[in-house]
Amino acid sequence: MSKAKFILKEPNSKEETLVYLLYNYQYKRFKYSTGEKLNPKFWNKSTQRVKATKQFKEYPEFNARLDKIENGINTAFRKLLNDGIQPNNININGKFG
Repeated sequence: MSKAKFILKEPNSKEETLVYLLYNYQYKRFKYSTGEKLNPKFWNKSTQRVKATKQFKEYPEFNARLDKIENGINTAFRKLLNDGIQPNNININGKFG
């Protein structure tokens, strides 16, 4: 079963850091930089999303972008399987990235 997970590049940073997507599938891992940056103090590690806080008013939009990325990788993976193509990091990146 495939699973998407979001992590921070530098979780202990005092400044903004990149958010990465880790996608585990068929005993393999695909790592993708979302291009999104965030101060770690606003990150909820357990939900893998931005905390709902008044200090970071854009949290709904930020989380919606992460949801869109997660849906995109899941769709790309399923499309490869439905087309009879064995997924690997190169063709997942081609369909998704």
